[in-house]
Amino acid sequence: MTPMTIDRFETEDQRHAARDLVTDAFVEAVQSGIDPGHMAEEAIACAVRELVALRGEDKIACMLEAMSVDVEIGAYSAHVRTN
Repeated sequence: MTPMTIDRFETEDQRHAARDLVTDAFVEAVQSGIDPGHMAEEAIACAVRELVALRGEDKIACMLEAMSVDVEIGAYSAHVRTN
């Protein structure tokens, strides 16, 4: 394996671990009686604050604009909850 391949696998492992941690936090919050919508909104706000601190406002504004288009075309609809 090349160093780039190893980096890619490590990055994917971290992404999977992060996704699992966020999912666990959502489950715990809902079990504690927190509204899933409130949890989702706060998670987004926390993530945006962290990303802005790491990458700056301009890059994150562009990322959010691109995500807005994804939302409009239904890219996230496959994961919609039915509670």
